[in-house]
This record gives sequence, C-alpha cells and structure tokens, in this order.
Amino acid sequence: MEVDASSNIAAVLYGPETLKIESWPVEEPHEGEIQAKIQSVGVCGTDFHYWKSGTLFGTPLPKPMVLGHETSAIVVKVGSAVTKFKPGDKVHLIPAPSCHKCATCYEGKAHNCQAIKLGLHGHGHLRRICNHPEEFTVKIPDNLSLDEGALMEPWAVGVYSVERSGITVGQNCAIIGSGAVGILVFLAAKLAGAANVCIVDIDEAKLKSAQKMGECVTVLAGSDPKETAQRIEEKLGGKPDVAFDASCSQIGITTAIYTAKPCGKVVLAGLAPDCTLPMRHAAINEIDIINVVRFGSCYPRAIEILKTGKVDLKSMIAMRKPLEKTDEAFQEMIKGLKSGFKIIIDCTM
Repeated sequence: MEVDASSNIAAVLYGPETLKIESWPVEEPHEGEIQAKIQSVGVCGTDFHYWKSGTLFGTPLPKPMVLGHETSAIVVKVGSAVTKFKPGDKVHLIPAPSCHKCATCYEGKAHNCQAIKLGLHGHGHLRRICNHPEEFTVKIPDNLSLDEGALMEPWAVGVYSVERSGITVGQNCAIIGSGAVGILVFLAAKLAGAANVCIVDIDEAKLKSAQKMGECVTVLAGSDPKETAQRIEEKLGGKPDVAFDASCSQIGITTAIYTAKPCGKVVLAGLAPDCTLPMRHAAINEIDIINVVRFGSCYPRAIEILKTGKVDLKSMIAMRKPLEKTDEAFQEMIKGLKSGFKIIIDCTM
C-alpha cells in the first residue's frame, strides 16, 4: 500500500493559540517501525493546555510541536524487522514510546519513563502520515471503529486509575470532574464492582451527559469544597471509599480530600497543578493520595475489556473535525461541549 508523502500535512503548534497547518516530512520507516496513515485522533486536555497557554503546568512548549496522542491508523508500510503487522492492519499507536534506558524503565515502570515527561518526547499524531515503533503499536479489536480505536488511550488511563485505587465489589466512589477522563474512570469503576458512584461537576450540562453513560448520582459543585463534600456524602449515604479527582484543579483535589472517608483513598486521575491542599485533614484521617501517570501496564487488559463490548466508547464522541480545522476543535472546547465528551480529528479529511 503506497501513500503520497508529498501530501502529508500536520497541525503544528508554535505558541499560545498559534496553530498552523503545514507540510510535514515523511521518512522511510526504520527497520523496527511501521508507517501509518493516521485516521482519527482524540483531542486531549493536554493538547488543549499546550494550545491555550503554550505550556503544560508551567513547562513551556519545547519547540514547534505536532500535537495529538490518542490515535488510530492504518498500516501502509513496514520496516524490514517488523513481524506483527502488515499493510492494511487497523492499529492504535501507543503514545510517547519509552526509552528503555532510564532507571524507571529498568524497574519495569516504562509508563513513567523519565525521557517522556510532560510531552517532551517529540511530535504527536495530528498529521496524515507518521512512522511509529512496532513495539508501541497494537491492533484495534474488530468490534471497534477507527474513532473508538483512537480512544483506547484515554480508556487505558481510566482503567489504570481504577486499578491504582484498588476499588472492589460493593465499594462506593465519587468522581470530581465529568470530562472524558472522569467518565472513563466511571465506566471502569462500575466494571470493577463499584456499587454507587457520585459524579461531581460545576457544569449542569456535563452532569446530564454523565447520567446517560450509566447509573450514577450527581452533585453540582459549588465554590466551597467542604459543602460539596457534604452533599456528596448525603447523596451516597456516607463518605465513599475512593474519591477520584479528574478535574486537575486545586478546588477539585481539595473537594476529593474532604470527600474520602477516613482511611480511604484519593486518586488523582490526571496531572495535578502545584497548589495548596488540606494535607492536615488528609493526615489526621489517614487518607492515601495516589497519583496516576498515563496508563501503567494495563493496555492489554483495557483492550480485552473493549473486545467484550461492555464499554461503549462511541457514545463518548461529541463531534468530529477535519485536520485542517483542528483550531476549531480547541475553540469548541473553550465554549464547552453540550453533549458527549470527546472531539475527534479526522486526519483523512
């Protein structure tokens, strides 16, 4: 299967709200790489933060950078040493390949590789064509569309967040923030056996969308974390075993800490900002605070769940935009999605 490399374009970020669609070079794949024609890319909060401010929690954009790391593609060419894939295969590209050289990788925690911190690993996938290492490529299950295949990465993050929490059959949880990650945590928690789930947000429309994804109670958050925590407790009939924060905000994490029961857990399902938190409350109540970085080693398990059809990723999608209108996708995120949780960029258009 041949592609016209001269037609390759990419969405390249140069600075805050400065995104250009321009030609992008294509090399022949190295021996251990596949060459893929990108199909669908989900727009992530990380992409949005880079686009909006040119930084990610204070870390500046390292260079003009191609965004996008939630990706489905079709293999068009393979390197000489590739054995698992052939042209025509429908694949998902696991983002930010680890270095296999740092101490963290040697300890078997490659998802937290120190060479790929905060998006400093290189260019993303908002382009027509790219090369990608075979070892960080997986086949998309036959029962998933290419749009759903792009969302395998945030789904894996949701699964890993629940694994880190240790939540089990019959326990209750609260989820602060009902964006895409919060909803995927919700779906994974229900599969893990959570009996009752309370979803919390400052946006009534998001809470209504969340209720369409499964059985849950909701709380519209106010400006006082303690008051919000009290209302969560009332809705659940007691403090939850686990409080997930998927808002990546100071007020969200504070709410989660006040929400979790004594000796319970707070799981930060996203990159927390530098901020002041009620650590004395957490200490006195022996609340464990657990961070989540990317997706751990749970990709295989996350994919197996998707094969069963028990998770409907298609219902996560709010809208689709062509690659040339990537900037419009970010504008839509500023306005707020009224239904659904994810914007998909169609890189074939």
